[in-house]
Amino acid sequence: MSPRQAVPRFRVAALELLEREAVAATPGLDFGAHDTRRYVRFAYTRSMADLEEAARGIARFCGRNA
Repeated sequence: MSPRQAVPRFRVAALELLEREAVAATPGLDFGAHDTRRYVRFAYTRSMADLEEAARGIARFCGRNA
């Protein structure tokens, strides 16, 4: 079993988003208990240009993983 197979899918997706698009996301599971596997969290503490590039990266990532 590879290390990624032992990790829940939502954590793998967050790691792949970071590796492929340089966008950090934190799985919602880290922030509560209500239906948290459906959510991720992002920090918006960057410049608008950085946020726009991150949004493009998220869109690319979601397009590949749809």
